[in-house]
Amino acid sequence: MPKTLTFEIPADEAAEIEATLVGLTEEMRLANERMGQEQLEIERLKHETWRIGEETRQIGEQTRQVLAQLEATF
Repeated sequence: MPKTLTFEIPADEAAEIEATLVGLTEEMRLANERMGQEQLEIERLKHETWRIGEETRQIGEQTRQVLAQLEATF
């Protein structure tokens, strides 16, 4: 069975502790929100990087095709 410790603290100290806890909870909420936004940005950048890679591969393939056509004409 868990033990319970009961004690009294002055009201002003209790108010200060409560305000601190509320402030810390808000900071944690904001940090969590920022993490979610940053994760969305990371996913967007991953997709953009993949898209640029695909475009680069296509350009490379087109360049090789043009080079092959030029070599065939000379």
